[in-house]
Amino acid sequence: MYIFLDESGDLGFNFDNKKTSKFFVITLLACETKEALFAVRKTVQKTLQRKLNHQKKRRKHEVKGSSTTLAVKQYFYKALTNRNDIKIHSIILNKERLASQVEHLDQHRIYVKMGYLALENVNIKNNASFVHIIADRCKRGIEAKDFSASLRTSVEKLLPLTSIVTMEQIRSTDDYALQAVDLFSYGIFCKHEFNDAGWYEIFDKKVSSEVLI
Repeated sequence: MYIFLDESGDLGFNFDNKKTSKFFVITLLACETKEALFAVRKTVQKTLQRKLNHQKKRRKHEVKGSSTTLAVKQYFYKALTNRNDIKIHSIILNKERLASQVEHLDQHRIYVKMGYLALENVNIKNNASFVHIIADRCKRGIEAKDFSASLRTSVEKLLPLTSIVTMEQIRSTDDYALQAVDLFSYGIFCKHEFNDAGWYEIFDKKVSSEVLI
């Protein structure tokens, strides 16, 4: 199984700043087979080639949820519509509610906890021989190591000792599947942040878990 992780929104809590989001979202895209992984990567690649870089001198290297039109998102999703081996899982944090309940807010601990909660909802078979987690690289140094170790350990607890669990944090430009989860994550974010479910309603059948905390 291959699991891709990305986030939308921010973890700032200064609500006097108009740029601070009310919600923060972590989304996982679980590809249950190698065929699913290939399909997701190929679809993003085709979207870039045929929709974003067609007859353009300045080429784009990634598809972004925040800047891609709905028509292009629909084109991307069309090839994945009938696949049953692709699942989306999301944790949505109501930041204002958390701030009213907790005095000290540690952004890193919140991020790690949300990643863990999202992974809990993924249907990882207890006989899985291989689980690889790939996250968009937003952490550095000790925080990056702690994040990888925490998520990897949480998955290892579910599996036999013979199973292999790995995790890496890379740039979204280095893996088309990270760009795919960015598209989905932004759709879930828009649904909660802006009450705009236009894109979300196109792919919502792929959403296996969506938990608001």
